[in-house]
Amino acid sequence: MPLEYPTVTPKRVGHLRSTRDQLVQTIRHLETRLTNSRARLVEVEQELAMATIAVRQVKAQGRNPYFRRGELIGSCLEVLRQAEAPLLVRDIIRAALAAKGLHAPDAVAVEALLRPVRDALHVAAKKGVVGHSGARWVHQLRWQITR
Repeated sequence: MPLEYPTVTPKRVGHLRSTRDQLVQTIRHLETRLTNSRARLVEVEQELAMATIAVRQVKAQGRNPYFRRGELIGSCLEVLRQAEAPLLVRDIIRAALAAKGLHAPDAVAVEALLRPVRDALHVAAKKGVVGHSGARWVHQLRWQITR
């Protein structure tokens, strides 16, 4: 039995061609958007990777191996009580580590405690427990117990 095709009018052919052209145009537009979206995705993934690395580095700075939580400021205040003159932060750290039994601390140990000790001393200064005497630079401040 032969296949029967419906009769196609020239108007129908024109409509089909127009529909095909619109679909081709839509596909080209979507392909362009897809390419742009893929490029933006690569940028976002790179930025996310860098942000993740930064977050890991911040989290890695956690606790120090020398003092338990809350013990650091107490040790620093004890060093300042026993001191005859105001001390630099590095001297306070060396004396506090010596009191813990680490008599020859390396530079890495001192540097690791520099910011936590300085921050703790500033908090204690706001409370009026300690005071510092006069240099322009933070690392040159000399700390003492207020009497």
